[in-house]
Amino acid sequence: MTAPVSEEKKQKKILGVTPNVFFMGLTSLLTDISSELIFTLVPLFLSDVLGVSSTIIGLVGGFSDSMDSLFRIFSGWFSDKIGKRKLLATLGYSISTVAKPFMLLANSWGAVLGVRLGDRLGKGTRSSSRDALIADSVEAKDRGRAFGLHRAMDTSGAVIGLIIAAIIVYMIPGDKFHLTKNAYHWMILVAIVPAVLAVVILMTLVQERKKAAAAVKSGLAKTAAITPFSNQFKLYMVILAVFTLGNSSDFFLILDAQHVKNAAAGSGPDAGAF
Repeated sequence: MTAPVSEEKKQKKILGVTPNVFFMGLTSLLTDISSELIFTLVPLFLSDVLGVSSTIIGLVGGFSDSMDSLFRIFSGWFSDKIGKRKLLATLGYSISTVAKPFMLLANSWGAVLGVRLGDRLGKGTRSSSRDALIADSVEAKDRGRAFGLHRAMDTSGAVIGLIIAAIIVYMIPGDKFHLTKNAYHWMILVAIVPAVLAVVILMTLVQERKKAAAAVKSGLAKTAAITPFSNQFKLYMVILAVFTLGNSSDFFLILDAQHVKNAAAGSGPDAGAF
């Protein structure tokens, strides 16, 4: 375990973290730009373009989020078992990237659900192995900084993606208070570029760490896999499950935000001018 740490100390830091952490953060930033351009506005696409009811929209959101959660558990276990963090992370990002262009062909809520499930399958596959790769790439004392920077870059990508989406909506002729099919297709085309760049950066600039492979060879990963979870962890999972059951899908918040905007536009002295 000491060899990888000394190797990390010799690496030239980028923004105070190892190159692995920085480029994983850049991968997440680009992926979030792409995902926010496409999937944040899925409820508006279903409602404004396809005319789908709110019940179906909630179904699409619920099923896709469940896919993400379930595969995180499996991918985390499998990542520990084989010790190949980068392999699973690359596979997950690639699945999401391949799924996104199919939104251009989606003309029913079933097709949208299929594409969304593919994207969430990719996210569930990559998330646990990506986090493990970040942890393997730094010393224990630097993990807070590493995960903090990664989260900051990830969130920045989401903000940038929404800004680009807003610019596209206002540049494309049409109803500014409802998402049009033309505007959404432009978002998808733009989103493909950062998604592909993210996979290229991950494949070429992120390196597999020796810690995971060494743990597998020594049997530590196998031992960890069969160790029962603590009671505190089990209690946390129960609480999380209860909260999740009562938590409303973000899809409904996005739909309601559009309705609030429409109500504000139609309540003034110039109501009907839009």
